[in-house]
Amino acid sequence: MNAITGAPISYALVQAEQSTKLADQNGNFRFDNLISNSVYVQAHKPGFFDEQEISQVRRPNTVTLSDRPTNVTISLIPEAVVTGHVENPEGEPLGNLPVRLRFGQIVNGRRIWQQQGHRQTDEDGNFRIAELKPGTYYVEVGPNSRARAIDQQQSANEKFEVIPAEYYPGVREMSAATPLQLVAGQHVPLEFGMKRVPAFHLSGMVAGAASNSGGLTLLDRDGENTNIPMRFDGRAGRFDAFPVPSGSYRLHFNGRDSDGQQLFADVPINVNGDIPELRIPVGRTVNIPVEFETEFSKQNPGQPLGIASSGPSVGSGRGAPFYGQVRLISRTSPNRQFFANRHGPNELGLGGADQTIMGVEPGTYDVEVDANGVAYVASVTCGGLDLLRDPLVIAEGADSQPIRVVVRDDGASVNGTVQISDSNKSALVLMMPEGQTSNPPRQVYVDPSGTFHAQGIAPGNYDILAFDRLDGLEYRNREVLNAYLSHAAHVTLTADEQAKVTVDLIQTKQ
Repeated sequence: MNAITGAPISYALVQAEQSTKLADQNGNFRFDNLISNSVYVQAHKPGFFDEQEISQVRRPNTVTLSDRPTNVTISLIPEAVVTGHVENPEGEPLGNLPVRLRFGQIVNGRRIWQQQGHRQTDEDGNFRIAELKPGTYYVEVGPNSRARAIDQQQSANEKFEVIPAEYYPGVREMSAATPLQLVAGQHVPLEFGMKRVPAFHLSGMVAGAASNSGGLTLLDRDGENTNIPMRFDGRAGRFDAFPVPSGSYRLHFNGRDSDGQQLFADVPINVNGDIPELRIPVGRTVNIPVEFETEFSKQNPGQPLGIASSGPSVGSGRGAPFYGQVRLISRTSPNRQFFANRHGPNELGLGGADQTIMGVEPGTYDVEVDANGVAYVASVTCGGLDLLRDPLVIAEGADSQPIRVVVRDDGASVNGTVQISDSNKSALVLMMPEGQTSNPPRQVYVDPSGTFHAQGIAPGNYDILAFDRLDGLEYRNREVLNAYLSHAAHVTLTADEQAKVTVDLIQTKQ
């Protein structure tokens, strides 16, 4: 049946274990002589999604059978569809224009913008993008890859104009666009009246980038790819782009020199005329060592049982214990992430560093550390800066200083109970530190009885929230979680404390 309308879905393909059948015109199906007492049942039909595809949570639709016929209802969620018509300033349809959707997908609690549903307008200027899941979308049309010459009777220099890329409802940057909040089964028609702007040539050289690897991209002010065609000869370092609509851009280069060192360039430019010999200087990215220091008073989790540690210690290399994952998240769109990688003590000339974050470009970054669950992160610093509260600023040309992470083993533990009803057999708990901190909320799994246990928790104040599901929830965004604080349980933890808490379940299912 259709999960939104309740109407039967005819001729869906239904699978019960290894057997498949088509439902009839009323959506009914029947399987006989099944051997197993527990059967996994699923259905498929073009234009529909099952709940697992929407929620991204893999919970098998398992049916327990008896000696009597078992009735099963399978709900499928209808697709959303975006259609549109595109025309030029004279009201004529524009064919062969690219149409793209940018979809805000929640991955590991963080919203990531991904491109989806690339299409082109037909000869009548129409487009249709189907198979869309519920969510937030931005629609972009253009640019036109062919410029139109402007008659210049009094000038020897030929001039051109072109239709640039536009987001609905007719703006150049995604930050100024109107998002579409699509729900299941929705059909949204859009109208685009495109404008022409002057078009120019852009050419020059990426100085110091003469190698056989690397790429050059023209980005808009939001850091999104403009999809303007650009020819780049990596060996000679020369580039050429046409037609480039007038406007503000960023030229971004990534490559390596002959020694394998990562290079970059990120240069803002304003295009209001031909730029024939633009010179783009490149710089070297930064490799940031990450050093873990342990302050253990008990058994060192990274050492064999029976070998106790005494006082501070620093592990290094591949044989060192793994205490957590460190990552940098850029505050500038498109919010690139850089992860620390482990290496040997003599690799890369970085001494005894446990991990290294490679190829970091200048910018402002939030630093997050996911502890391994045994020890907790007591502090994260760089050059005296508290990175649990302040961002890390990498200046161009600056020497990299190590990020130092101190982990301790005198963490608190929490035993909790979630108030789960009979209709809800699953829950997940988030423990959110109070105050201004870059530490992400800690995720704790809840067993079917509604109990949970968390250990290795840093001393401090916490808001504890329980959700029936986390997919689709931007839980690494503190402003999003603040909306749920009225349902939170509050706890203050000290070192080695064992606390108990009861948490109400927050329903997010539609």
